[in-house]
Amino acid sequence: MLDRCLHELFEEQAARTPAAIAARCDGVAVTYSELNARANRVARRLRAIGVGPEKLVGICLDRSIDMLASLLGALNAGGQYVPLDPGDP
Repeated sequence: MLDRCLHELFEEQAARTPAAIAARCDGVAVTYSELNARANRVARRLRAIGVGPEKLVGICLDRSIDMLASLLGALNAGGQYVPLDPGDP
């Protein structure tokens, strides 16, 4: 059984292989280093507005690199994400 969270495992992979492609979407590819930097920016902003343990963060984005960075950022900030469908009013 793992004793680490998804965002911690991701950061470990980013440290091991920073230049490797982490994700591709709509012809755009980002490395682990780039995606980790994006996720960390999201996490810093979320912490600044009070996100922490037991706080929910709604993520209302289509599938994209930004959505992935937002999910990782919410977890990194200590919160939990709630995926919301942008096509559902």
